[in-house]
Amino acid sequence: MILVCELSFLDGAHVPFNAGFLATIRAAFPEQELYFFGAARHIEDLKAQLGQSLAATIFWQEIFPPNPGTSYIRRFHRELKIIRRLLRSLANESGRLVCTSAYPSTLLALKTAKYFQSSHTNVQVVLHGYLSGVVGRRHRHPVRRFQDMKTSLTMLDNHGIQYIVLE
Repeated sequence: MILVCELSFLDGAHVPFNAGFLATIRAAFPEQELYFFGAARHIEDLKAQLGQSLAATIFWQEIFPPNPGTSYIRRFHRELKIIRRLLRSLANESGRLVCTSAYPSTLLALKTAKYFQSSHTNVQVVLHGYLSGVVGRRHRHPVRRFQDMKTSLTMLDNHGIQYIVLE
């Protein structure tokens, strides 16, 4: 079982990438159950992009990701709730969770959920567009520094998490 989750985009902004990603996963693992979790509008746009024959091979699940501009702490709590649910559904299955994009709060929510659920589920996270905080100068303010990508990548354990960096 492969669970693919889009927590960052509610509209069609990430549809071409997700369509290509899902088509690649389906071609590589034709026998695996493939689930996609995303916002309702994103799912509809994605189904149209994929076409009916490929879309019919994927199980679609609507989630309510945080809106753009949501504060870090609110985003973290919403993402933690979603990720915990996804990891619980994989607890007795051999499978993996793939996050097609991630904010710093997403990584912290993922690591927190894995830590408290003792999840041995393999997770892959696609990172792109938010890596500017990894190299170079960082915020000096401790709260902002806590919320940057470098802190999220280095905080807690990365065991069982693979990062796919597109930058």
